[in-house]
Amino acid sequence: MAVLTVVLCMCCGCSGPVSKSGAAGDRPAGVRDGYGQYSSDAKVSPVWRKKINAGLSNAYKDGADAVNQILTDGVITADEMNILERQVVGCYARHGLQANADYWFSQGSGIDVWSTSKVKGDNPYERECEIESGYQILVYYYNAILRNPDSIDLEPYRYQCYKEHDLLTRDYSYEEFERLSAQGSATPLLKGGNSGDPATLQVSKCTDDPLHNISNATPGR
Repeated sequence: MAVLTVVLCMCCGCSGPVSKSGAAGDRPAGVRDGYGQYSSDAKVSPVWRKKINAGLSNAYKDGADAVNQILTDGVITADEMNILERQVVGCYARHGLQANADYWFSQGSGIDVWSTSKVKGDNPYERECEIESGYQILVYYYNAILRNPDSIDLEPYRYQCYKEHDLLTRDYSYEEFERLSAQGSATPLLKGGNSGDPATLQVSKCTDDPLHNISNATPGR
């Protein structure tokens, strides 16, 4: 297991809501109850490592050292992700921003929802707290690998998921749906669209993780 040096540990003992906005009724749709609660390890295949390396050579190059340290054994462990995520919370706390009040962690991803007037426009702390630590690229690929360890083409499974959950606005064939999606259809192809709407939430599940949301999901995925 790669050793992750704990540079910042203001919140290493916490794993849930840290503010008054942690009540279930206050949470935006599609966000996690807490943070730093990972329990699975993600084995990084050569295909996935190539994709990670591509990111490290561009937008995420400032986090390359941290990411490469974690990937020395070819695995992103749950412990490593838990430490990283708590470091992120600690980093933002230094700037007066609290998890589950000023920002939220999305299901199956990293920080996705900001609900604060303290950060306007571009987030000035994102590079320090999420990119230089390697968190932003690792949390994305960690979840992507767990959902799709073999890096197969997910488009047919997304279509199947949309169809099984009655999310298509009409009975498109797979070929028609793909063609219209690529062209940019003038009319919506999928139901939902309003934040918090059940159809919108299910569309997100099918888009992000179709293999776990279809009737013939592969055991063990």
